[in-house]
Order: sequence, then structure tokens, then C-alpha cells
Amino acid sequence: QIEKLEDISFCWSLDGKERAWHEKYTEAVELYKEHGHIRVTKKNKPSLYNWIQSQVKRYKGQKGRKPLSEEELALLEQIDFPIFVNQPRMAWTTMFADLVKYQKENDGRFPTSHKDDPDLNRWM
Repeated sequence: QIEKLEDISFCWSLDGKERAWHEKYTEAVELYKEHGHIRVTKKNKPSLYNWIQSQVKRYKGQKGRKPLSEEELALLEQIDFPIFVNQPRMAWTTMFADLVKYQKENDGRFPTSHKDDPDLNRWM
């Protein structure tokens, strides 16, 4: 039962701010699952847009903002959060996900030539 709750990012804390953070994170995860990214505009998803901007400010250490926790950083990294773009760890995670996807779509084989998937082949 605990595992099932954790699979849907159930928030065990009773802290209101933490619960609100996890609710927005869950919204971002759903968007990521549906579209493969979490890019939104202030016009189409204002609440999520504001939350994303707030996380970026927290990551950058803006004065008066509580820094992101290790748990929050790890969760954000799982959904290609904008603050991780062009960072080696994120690039590795993204390429690994692409490799797993390629392997599933190609009978378990890996790309063997630049024609198959040049970026993935170069990364391997």
C-alpha cells in the first residue's frame, strides 16, 4: 500500500507548503508524461508556470528563497526540469532514457551506425 501511494508521489508530510509543492510537482509529472517536457506559458498554465519559475529562483539561490532540498532536486531531475538543461548529469539521464527507448523499439538491439541514431551512437 505504501509503495502504491509513493508511486503517485503521495506526500507523507503534513506541512502545507510541502504538500503544495508535491501537488504542483505531480501536475508537472503528468504534463511530462503526456508531452515529454514541462514547458508551459504563463497564459496556458499560469499556476504551474509560476511554480516552475519559483523553483528556478530557489535553485539559483535568490535571496529570501528557501533552497531546493536534495529530494526536490532529485525529483525535478526526473522530469527534465529547465534548470538541468545542458548539465552533464541531466544530459546523461536523457541519453540513457533515449537508449532504453531505442532498445525497446528495436528488438533489444543498440544503435550500431550513425544512420540509426547519430546522437545516441555518438553518446555511446
